[in-house]
Amino acid sequence: LLMGMEEGIEPLLMGIEEGMEEGMEPLLMGMEEGIEEGMEEGMEPLLMGMEEGMELGMEEGIEPLLMGMEEGMEPLLMGMEEGIEEGMEPLLMGMEEGIELGMEEGME
Repeated sequence: LLMGMEEGIEPLLMGIEEGMEEGMEPLLMGMEEGIEEGMEEGMEPLLMGMEEGMELGMEEGIEPLLMGMEEGMEPLLMGMEEGIEEGMEPLLMGMEEGIELGMEEGME
C-alpha cells in the first residue's frame, strides 16, 4: 500500500503541476481580455461625462462673460463719445481758422 502510494504520488504531483501550467495561460489571457473590455466599456461613459461637464461649464460660463462684456461696453462707448466730442472741437476750430486764413490770403 505504502509503495503504491509512493509510486502514485509522483505522477499525481506532476499532473497537478502540468494542469496548473496549462490553466494559467488561458486564465491570464482571460483576465487581460476582461480588463481591456472593462476599460473600453468604461471609457465611453467617462468621456461622455467629461464632454457633458465641459458643455455645462461652457454654458454656465458664457452668461457671466456676456454680462461682463455688456457692462464693459457702456463705459467704452461713453469714453469713445467723450473722446470724439473733445477731439471735434479743436478739429472744427482748426478747420475754421484754416478756412479764415485761406480766405484772407485768397482775398489779398
